[in-house]
Amino acid sequence: MAETDEKSGTKEAEPAKPEKPKPPPPPLVMRALLGFSGLAMLVGFFLPWVRVPALEGATDVHFQNGMDLVLAADIEGTPAALVVIIPILGGLLSAVAFMGLRYAAQTAVGVAVVIIGYALYVLGAMFVQNTSYGLWIVSGGTFLLLLLGVATWMLARRTADAPIAPEPSKK
Repeated sequence: MAETDEKSGTKEAEPAKPEKPKPPPPPLVMRALLGFSGLAMLVGFFLPWVRVPALEGATDVHFQNGMDLVLAADIEGTPAALVVIIPILGGLLSAVAFMGLRYAAQTAVGVAVVIIGYALYVLGAMFVQNTSYGLWIVSGGTFLLLLLGVATWMLARRTADAPIAPEPSKK
């Protein structure tokens, strides 16, 4: 609100609120690295992915690329249409990075989280479908062991780094 000056009767202007500066775009080197990472996803989609076993008696080796997997109807674990997301996200990341948009880092993290998250989901689903409870217990125990080991290690470092309080002197 504008306040009125008692002596002159004029209104004083409010002090301008400082605006938050917009975050700068990533440095040129990081933009280039992010852009080329996206291009690697795009180009890698059309390069060989999977070795297809040759028929009995045949000597040639056949590889399938990402586009072959999209056009094939028998991908195990993933609908073929979802594989198309890889070059789309790679192209999106390249465009955002090379144009110097300030959200290139968030886009890169988002792309990586989506692809790695889905890959872990498919891997987990295949693991559960093809194994039994004995291996599940061993795997769960291993993850618990890792978690507890890291927690114990961190607690030990925290107590070792804590300053030791001097004991009060007795008179």
